Amino acid sequence: MDIELRPPNINYSDLNFQADKIDDKNVVFFGMGAIKGAGDVAIGLFSEREESGDFKSLSDFNLKEVDGFKGVNSGRFIWKAT
Repeated sequence: MDIELRPPNINYSDLNFQADKIDDKNVVFFGMGAIKGAGDVAIGLFSEREESGDFKSLSDFNLKEVDGFKGVNSGRFIWKAT
């Protein structure tokens, strides 16, 4: 069984590591909770993602306010389009 390990993804990752199947590939996404300083913010992001759907771009993510956190601090998050 071929399993691909992928970096954290704002639209797919959960707090812990998560297995998923994307494009007929078995993948495991790195958990947001494993990123130093991102765990508390990540919980709010999951709620926003559930309510509003996937983030469409860095601008879309940057415009959302989640639990008092607004936008991207480039030292904490890296945006990578998938």
